[in-house]
Amino acid sequence: MKTFAFLPGKVDNFASYLNYLFLRFPGQLGPDVKVELDYLDTYDHHWVHQGQVWIRSSDELVKVSPPSVFPLDSDVKEFGLQAPVVIGHAVLNLRSVTWVTPDDTVLEGQIVKCRRESWLIVRGQEGRVLDTLIDTLNAEGMEPWTRSQPTWVSPKGPLFLPPRDWPEVEAGQEATPALLERIRDSWRVARQYERGILLAVDSECLHQFRVHLRRARSWASAGAQWQVIPEWQRLKDVLRLIQQETNALRDLDVLILDLPHLRAKLPKEQRDELQGWQDQVKAAQRTELRRVQKWLTSDEYQRYCTEVDRLCTDLQPLGEPWSWGQVARYSLAKVSSKLKTNLKALGTDPQDAQLHELRILSKRLRYTLDGLGTVIPGAKDLLASLKATQVALGDFQDRSVQWERFQAQLGVIRTSESGVDALAFGMLVGILYSEQEPLRQKAIKASRVLGSKKFLQTLEAHREA
Repeated sequence: MKTFAFLPGKVDNFASYLNYLFLRFPGQLGPDVKVELDYLDTYDHHWVHQGQVWIRSSDELVKVSPPSVFPLDSDVKEFGLQAPVVIGHAVLNLRSVTWVTPDDTVLEGQIVKCRRESWLIVRGQEGRVLDTLIDTLNAEGMEPWTRSQPTWVSPKGPLFLPPRDWPEVEAGQEATPALLERIRDSWRVARQYERGILLAVDSECLHQFRVHLRRARSWASAGAQWQVIPEWQRLKDVLRLIQQETNALRDLDVLILDLPHLRAKLPKEQRDELQGWQDQVKAAQRTELRRVQKWLTSDEYQRYCTEVDRLCTDLQPLGEPWSWGQVARYSLAKVSSKLKTNLKALGTDPQDAQLHELRILSKRLRYTLDGLGTVIPGAKDLLASLKATQVALGDFQDRSVQWERFQAQLGVIRTSESGVDALAFGMLVGILYSEQEPLRQKAIKASRVLGSKKFLQTLEAHREA
């Protein structure tokens, strides 16, 4: 199905065009209906940036592409992990219209009116009939709708601006301005999520704050041309300190998201016995959220923000005049050298700490290739192997950390009046432990991909490219 939206055009009303259509095809014009709709999106306006929103009417959530109200998707799971946020409200006058062509093609239409704006929406199967109709309407003076959003769907408040879509960088381009632009942009996007954290819109706001902060840190770490510059080390330190303040809250957010999955592992009769523990986790999360919210409004945090902005300015004229290609090759050589050393030390039965270190190094290599790999031939081949390996290493690391935390908590539960059923919690710890070894074997198997001759030879060839 393909949908077209038109403005009245030269005639300044739709009557002439409707007369034309009804003369050509038998059809039916529905009644004029007034409809009130809420327009919803994520906090960071993910759908608006794609020219789409979700509408809610009678508690039903449907994705549309304004000004059309034809549904594109009604599966709320497709909305994503973030909580729906109302970004606008509108009262529309809708009038449905249907035509049937001689070859039994059905054309659906909507006349949409809101305030002083009106649109004719036509939808049908792609093909000669629809194409001819659209060409005729254009020739007769209808103006195709080209803007992504009508004014009545404009989000309330400032529009959330996504990360910049950076063009491919040439190897000979000067590295310092390009790196600083990317650091500033990632930092800018991260800071847009502050308000979402302060308003407790969704735990995803904190997650995205950390994601873009980590990207800023990754770009900053690539600045090898600043190796002896104190401002460079300070920039990395400040960004790290900011992220550290949110570590505990993110751990609690992840645990809460995982609670239904964890409880489902227990026999049915034991699940309700963990309600007290679940309540304690949620209470701890609320306490930590209030602490982070208070910190985000503190003088210390504001000083850090001011310092990041100042350091990005101060670093502009400093350091060696390295090219983007030099920075990319140096960064790749540095992290791949550590990775190869770690892989050699793994042996046939690596320790958990070694697998954790391998995960960190593979993540650094992935960040390097993601950000700087445009000037490294064949970087996509390495990325594919790294992404698959990181999933296995990450699953094992997450489970190991979770098991160790729960094991320590079980000791506290057994020796205190916590109100948590020790037997049910002990069963959960045992289940997690039983799942740990299979995940460990998967992580070891995945690590061998990075230690394979093919991967290492490819990595070495790219280092020398």
